[in-house]
Amino acid sequence: MATLTICREDSNDLRKFYQNDILVGTSRNTHGFAMDEIVIYQNTTQKIVLKETNFFIWFLRHIPILSIFFMLFINSRFILLEGGKTIGYTKDKWFVPIRNFVIHKDTYKLYAHKNDNFSLTKNNIQIALYKKESY
Repeated sequence: MATLTICREDSNDLRKFYQNDILVGTSRNTHGFAMDEIVIYQNTTQKIVLKETNFFIWFLRHIPILSIFFMLFINSRFILLEGGKTIGYTKDKWFVPIRNFVIHKDTYKLYAHKNDNFSLTKNNIQIALYKKESY
């Protein structure tokens, strides 16, 4: 399996991700570490949007003392939307990077390896390898 290279460009609160100079994703951050929204593109068109699951929790997360509580104990950080319809959700706690998510009835897991290498599985079968680099 060939390894894909994905590059990240940071600017203020917006991160952009590129593969072969083509935009494949963006993420918007708050407090420098928490993500409000992630957008995945296919052929330069918005394909999937990951949004916070609950506006009340999103609001409380912006209050530093309360945000620690929510980061430690609340699961299902994001819902996944395609064309405005919910197609899945994430399964990680807030303080853990997103690694497990469900789309339709399939479970995807992202694994980190040495030297900024990552692999993606779908229903426990490896489907992709990629390497992270600066843009």
